[in-house]
Amino acid sequence: MSTNTEVNVQVGIASIATVYIPVSDFWKSKKWYENVLGLKWGGHCFKLDSGPTLFLCETKDHASPNFSFMTKDDYEMFVITFQTKSVEQLNEFHAHLKANGVEIEEIEDRGLCGTNFRFYDPDGNKFDVWNGDYKHETDPQWVEPQE
Repeated sequence: MSTNTEVNVQVGIASIATVYIPVSDFWKSKKWYENVLGLKWGGHCFKLDSGPTLFLCETKDHASPNFSFMTKDDYEMFVITFQTKSVEQLNEFHAHLKANGVEIEEIEDRGLCGTNFRFYDPDGNKFDVWNGDYKHETDPQWVEPQE
């Protein structure tokens, strides 16, 4: 069987297939992801235009999930970055989320990383939204120090 998917030669990984998002109430979250984020339910998961499928996984005893973590610099880091197709679409999506009462941060230009903003789902899971404008330069913090 032949595919046109590029594969990481060293380990054979082609892409991320699925992301599991922890939620405290499956049905409430499903409605929110459909109605507020505009994702289309595919019978058992959400399928994006490109990339992985998103599965909502209800936590045991409806415990509040934590889908973010603190970095060594004390920054609450998100696990997923959604991508829009343009800066205009990013601005429209930000306005849409704000109009729907979503807990949201302001849009910011992150230099090499482009324009982004962050928002939270009803369970407090933190997500990032990016306009896709990557500068393709190496930030000095990612250059390995010489011994």
